Amino acid sequence: MSTLYLPLSSTSDPKCTWVRVCGQFSPHPRPEVKEVSSGPRGLPLPCLLSPSTGSVWGAWAVSYMLAPESLSGDGDQRSFSLIKQWVNYAETDVLPAAYGIDHKPTRDRARVELHRILEVLDSHLKVRTYLVGERLSLADIAVSCCLIYPFSKVISPSTRQNFANITRWFLTCVNQPQFKEIIGVVALFNGDLKSSNLHTPSAPTSTAAVVNGPPKTAAQLKKESKKKEKLEKFQQKQDKIKVQQTEKKPKVEKKEKKELGVITYDIPTPAGQKKETLENKMAIVAICYRTSISEPNPKGTFMMCIPPPNVTGSLHLGHALTNAIQDSLTRWHRMRGELTLWNPGCDHAGIATQVVVEKKLWRERGKTRHDLGREAFIDEVWKWKNEKGDRIYHQLRILGSSLDWDRACFTMEPKLSNAVQEAFIRLHEAGVIYRSKRLVNWSCTLNSAISDIEVDKKELTGRTVLPVPGYKEGVEFGVLVSFAYKVQDTGEEVVVATTRVETMLGDTAVAVHPQDQRYQHLKGKSVIHPFANRLLPIVFDEFVDMSFGTGAVKITPAHDQTDYEVGLRHSLDFINIMDDNGLLVNVPKQFLGMKRFDARRAVFEALKEKGLFKEIKDNPMVVPVCSRSKDIVEPLLKPQWYVRCDEMGKKAADVVRNGHLSIKPEFHTKTWFSWMDNIRDWCISRQLWWGHRIPAYFVTINDPSVPPGEDTDGKYWISGRSEEEARQKAAKQFNVAPAKVTLKQDGDVLDTWFSSGLFPFSIFGWPNEKSFTSASLEDPLSSSQFRWRHEETERKMDLALLIVKSIRSLRADYNLTKTKADCYVRCEDADTRAVVAAYTSYITVLSSSRSLMILQPADPAPVGSAVNTASDKATVYLILKGLIDVEKEVAKLQVKKTELSRQLEKLQERVSGADYRNKVPTAVQQQDADKMKQLETENQKVVEALSSFQTMMIATTAHMLLPNSSFFFNKNKKKKV
Repeated sequence: MSTLYLPLSSTSDPKCTWVRVCGQFSPHPRPEVKEVSSGPRGLPLPCLLSPSTGSVWGAWAVSYMLAPESLSGDGDQRSFSLIKQWVNYAETDVLPAAYGIDHKPTRDRARVELHRILEVLDSHLKVRTYLVGERLSLADIAVSCCLIYPFSKVISPSTRQNFANITRWFLTCVNQPQFKEIIGVVALFNGDLKSSNLHTPSAPTSTAAVVNGPPKTAAQLKKESKKKEKLEKFQQKQDKIKVQQTEKKPKVEKKEKKELGVITYDIPTPAGQKKETLENKMAIVAICYRTSISEPNPKGTFMMCIPPPNVTGSLHLGHALTNAIQDSLTRWHRMRGELTLWNPGCDHAGIATQVVVEKKLWRERGKTRHDLGREAFIDEVWKWKNEKGDRIYHQLRILGSSLDWDRACFTMEPKLSNAVQEAFIRLHEAGVIYRSKRLVNWSCTLNSAISDIEVDKKELTGRTVLPVPGYKEGVEFGVLVSFAYKVQDTGEEVVVATTRVETMLGDTAVAVHPQDQRYQHLKGKSVIHPFANRLLPIVFDEFVDMSFGTGAVKITPAHDQTDYEVGLRHSLDFINIMDDNGLLVNVPKQFLGMKRFDARRAVFEALKEKGLFKEIKDNPMVVPVCSRSKDIVEPLLKPQWYVRCDEMGKKAADVVRNGHLSIKPEFHTKTWFSWMDNIRDWCISRQLWWGHRIPAYFVTINDPSVPPGEDTDGKYWISGRSEEEARQKAAKQFNVAPAKVTLKQDGDVLDTWFSSGLFPFSIFGWPNEKSFTSASLEDPLSSSQFRWRHEETERKMDLALLIVKSIRSLRADYNLTKTKADCYVRCEDADTRAVVAAYTSYITVLSSSRSLMILQPADPAPVGSAVNTASDKATVYLILKGLIDVEKEVAKLQVKKTELSRQLEKLQERVSGADYRNKVPTAVQQQDADKMKQLETENQKVVEALSSFQTMMIATTAHMLLPNSSFFFNKNKKKKV
């Protein structure tokens, strides 16, 4: 059991408080707490002793060890860095100011500093609930614990009102159950403003002379005299201020407010000459920001729009690159004297925004969107957008982008919504948009279909337990379960295997290969489902791999993409066994209503009871995970809206093939054809509330002559700009009176990219043909289009950076913080040598090296050097002779050699397994082969380094043993003494 050692006064120490609070969050058995006067073995306090981790001390290290991973960023490096940054800020800035207000010598300075810190925190929390991310972290715990004392002793109600954001955040933190367990209820200070003034230092006050006491020295009398003189000067200043305030000030005439005109630059300047700015800042602005306010420009126009960023987002490097390129283009055209327009805008980000607001509702009110209803929830989203949605605009302004801000657009504005509605109706009437029931990526947490780009592919090498939203315990993945179906009449068993055993409840067939001789006698036969008591036909299909497992495959057409296609080819039944929430439906009573992964365990046990279970073993696989909710994605059959893309893809490919459209660089042409020739229809409907609601209505005709329609029948879906327009269109189509038509609008919304794709048209006036003006250029860097890349340059730069990283790693290992050393790079081929030669100056500077030299493959390793492998084609040698302790380095290399040997042995054992070649995907096998080659290369380099160091040690020893060496001289000298 772990033991936490705290100082005796830990209850009043904010660092110890945040350590205790972190301990309350710990999912593991909490450590035993001991208050001591000094740490065990002389270690600083607080200190944590654990059998597994040894000794850890310091508030940050101890709290990091105690807290669960969720409090330190969930493994995300950026979040972890931000959390560490705020913890450091708490220790170095917040803590001294918060507790310095009670120390007389530092009181005034501490109050000013505390006021500054509150301003920093309040500004940061203006658009955030917590300091880092969307939930409580170590950053919030550390900073809030440092502020408990000032909030309870100094910060008055009026000050808290001025800092509403930090007050809201502070109360959110300290009212967590884990906080209350340690500090109880925090009572906020209710004193007057004067006693809690943070920004005005207290004025010096006069002191009465001490009458009684020992006689004062000359130095003391001189000091008192100076002090008295200062007080008199201060009093004179105060009196002067009072007199000035009492005097009647002459009334200042109110200046007439002038209308700000357009800043222009009208001084004629010959071409090639400098403009006469005369140090006039406004003239410079006029030159750089000449806009469309002036008269029509005969030099032409340049119009462009920004790829609309998400309203929930913040700037990243992609935005920086995009904006830098677009800003350069805009300024260049502007400086040429053209009429320019760079139109900004923002995307409503359907799923992302809805998730943010739903979390906010639950956190603040304990309600879901269903508790509010659709209209009220949409109002809440608009409120959030109006309060917090301008953050990315603010960041773009700070970036310096010369956008035309007066034309900023939002994809949910009426003008843009009208364009989205018009596009849907026109495409639906043309038959390009249609409704169909197909397999989609379904998130049970979001209750919505999601796009392929929102699905993360998590690779597993074997048995792995993953957390799944809605489940208290982790769920096991990466295993292959084999079980048997019994053949009707004969009782013969057909063994199948699956990674999702719960889906067997929806099986409708078993498939084998037509040429598999093991199953030829089963043609026309069926197997019996052990729980549903239905017959599953044995079908013969060439998609089956005869060499995998038993060669027999279970078919679940409603829950697997490949099985779906098999089901269509063989006209199988499609049985959907899950509802929108992942609960089982259309299954035997014993499994009805179970959660999908609870059913996995139940089906497994039921197969065992019936004697049909055969085996379970590890299986490398890829698990689809929702990037937004972290839920496991389920393929479900759902009626959705689709855009036909085959004809569009063919036209896009043809214009490149016939030369009407050229792609630069040309090597991207292959990618273009791959995309366009294999394009699939686009699912554009999402089961959300925030977004552009689909302007389509399901029609019910109150007339016996018209049969009722089904949800998937496109004939019963009518699109319209209004309900009345849709009613008239339906009446005309079904040849009935409008009064007999009942309409129900689809509750789904359109995929965000449907509106974003229209952005370059809708912001310039489409579908109003009279006002529509097309853009001169559409930025090609948005995430929906191809990226600008030069793979060869990236490859070379990656190699150079790997070498830099390897050198810097060696410098860190040997603590060469300031000393520059000579470096050698052994290159295994001519291409690598050329890259290193071209980037020598960059590598030398970035790695803080004195020089960089290139070695041929046959050249020996430099004597007295440390070695590191940058890649399988580049090895780095850092000359350490005379800089480090050789014996210690030999010991380190011995440890590294042992570890490399262990990894190699483990990998060799894995690849030599009996089923490795048959069951492990080819891509994974290639990765293993590359890894083995890399480990063998690294091991060889370590052996060479050991040999080099041992040679150095021998040479050093030989030098020391020479009779005229300094070693012998000193030794003999000592003897003479």
